Amino acid sequence: MELFNEEHMDQETQKLFSGLNELLEEFFRAERLYYDAAEDLQQVDFKRFLNHESVNRNRFATKLIFALSQAGVDPSRLSVPKGNKNRTAIDTKNILEKTELDNVLTRCYKQDTKVIQGIDSGLAHREKFNADIYQLLVRSKNEILASNIALKEMQERLHAEEAKTKHTKIRRLKAI
Repeated sequence: MELFNEEHMDQETQKLFSGLNELLEEFFRAERLYYDAAEDLQQVDFKRFLNHESVNRNRFATKLIFALSQAGVDPSRLSVPKGNKNRTAIDTKNILEKTELDNVLTRCYKQDTKVIQGIDSGLAHREKFNADIYQLLVRSKNEILASNIALKEMQERLHAEEAKTKHTKIRRLKAI
């Protein structure tokens, strides 16, 4: 099964393969970012969400690796190292105490934006791909967009909780 149309196997196609390898790198960066964020946070619901999204980014990367291999292109990498094995106990303590959830969620969202831009770049050349690659890119984009909506909702909920807590502290000070 051909994943790319035969007539487009030229220099332009090599550029497309290069673009897909760059997209693969962005998927891996997103996977690692979500994974490391889940490790660093203490809130269980956020931790679960971030772990789930890390697995999704890995799944997208794996499918893209398979597609590149089927097309006869060597993927730029097959996996990404995750975790923080070189952290000291003090580093871990500082991260657990000082990690700002809002900043973590924003970094994840920004990385997903880069992934979506890479997907859009690939989709701009859809006539050169067969239906399988096109569907992979569209499905990945749709799932990432849906997860970004959930990410933004979690961020809004976090802001509402912080505002409520801040408001409560101000009231208590005035009451004393």
